[in-house]
Amino acid sequence: GPNPLATVAEAIAVSTKHGGENILSVNNVPPR
Repeated sequence: GPNPLATVAEAIAVSTKHGGENILSVNNVPPR
């Protein structure tokens, strides 16, 4: 989404879809 909190929420949602990867994975480490 356009606002930072929405972006974080989206990133966490994607991270969760990829098997509950650590939130850190959205910053630097690609999901496995």
